[in-house]
Amino acid sequence: MRAPDSRGGMSVRMSSMPSSDHEMLLEATGERFIPELMGGELIEAEHEARYRLALPHVKGKRVLDAGCGVGWGSALMVQAGASNVVGIDLSEDAIADCRKRVPDAEFRVGDLQNLPVSDAEFDVVVCFEALEHTADTALTLDELARALTPDGLLFVSSPNPRVYPAGNPFHLHEMVPEELAEAVSDRFRQVQIFRQHLQLSSLIAAEDAHGGNDLHLASHLVQPLAPGHDAYSVAVASNAPLPTIAPIQCLAPSEQLDNLGALAAALTEERETLHADHARITAERVQLMQAIESSERERVTLATLATDAQERLKTAGEDLGSVMRERDSAVAQTESALEQLQQTQSTLRNAQSQGQHAAADRDRFARNLVDLEQELARRNSPTGGAEAVTKELRQRLDELSAHALHLEAELEATRHTLSWRITVPLRRLRLAQRARSAR
Repeated sequence: MRAPDSRGGMSVRMSSMPSSDHEMLLEATGERFIPELMGGELIEAEHEARYRLALPHVKGKRVLDAGCGVGWGSALMVQAGASNVVGIDLSEDAIADCRKRVPDAEFRVGDLQNLPVSDAEFDVVVCFEALEHTADTALTLDELARALTPDGLLFVSSPNPRVYPAGNPFHLHEMVPEELAEAVSDRFRQVQIFRQHLQLSSLIAAEDAHGGNDLHLASHLVQPLAPGHDAYSVAVASNAPLPTIAPIQCLAPSEQLDNLGALAAALTEERETLHADHARITAERVQLMQAIESSERERVTLATLATDAQERLKTAGEDLGSVMRERDSAVAQTESALEQLQQTQSTLRNAQSQGQHAAADRDRFARNLVDLEQELARRNSPTGGAEAVTKELRQRLDELSAHALHLEAELEATRHTLSWRITVPLRRLRLAQRARSAR
């Protein structure tokens, strides 16, 4: 069975590996394996097995530990006789921990997608528990290949998402064995895939055996290996013929099996929590669906209102156009009326001038009439003129009377015109002003 570890939320025991005497800088978040905090159980055996697969091939070699974490794997390769070990990790705190933990190796802060190394700088490159943490696995593999010598040896691993529990928040892309093999084959001529299986073990050893790395074991599988329990895949690749890669087995104490009851209880509690979460999510989904339906109804209503508003806006636009046309017509009529008014005022001024002339003529005719009457009276007197003179004077009087009547008719006609009526207030105002001036 799979060991409970930080990925499953279970607490872990202290590592069986010797503790370093420096102060640790990192906490066990699950992003990196820290032996002192997370060791002593199957998770440690899983991690160590991958490094130990590469250890027989690092002696006397320049080795790059890409994604070195806190450097415990780099320490194993130094102990295995590597001539030079360089570890690279993105975390400055992790690199600071590495430098205290493994003073015999070199450590650099860097991104696996842009390695701070020279081309062909290393004979062996190992990249364990790191490829799945990168956003661009293809670019990372390109960088690993660039760091290797032409006949260098690559060890790279990936969780198998068919088996590995889903939901690790630090994993960006997990590759099934076939996908890992294809990606590595695009960059190397020789590729071999190793599957890391989870097995239960029963170990028999002498009473005085203390184990450790010097305990040589003979393994026997009671059932053939088959896919389905291979949580990790490891690709070994090179452009040169591959060396013989021996299988490796790392054993962990079985005490964690004694906690199966607690694990079952924890899983039951987790299941109940999941069921409660599922019920809550279902209820929320119902509410969301109702809200969506309500929003859809509101959307339809708003769409209808918008359509009606557009129709009303269209009608209002047409009405506005009609009003504007009526306004233009009224403006034209007003302009025409103003023009007529100006013409009438001009006519009125002419009529007033004619009226003034007519009044002057009338006064003159009246004076002439008086003169004629006086002349007539004078001539009718005993000492007056002859009858012919009287007849002539009467004829002139009749002509002057006819002319006066003609002028009176013209004045009366002028008074009945539109301009005369329109200017009545103006004339009254002028008469009032003249009266005030006279006073």
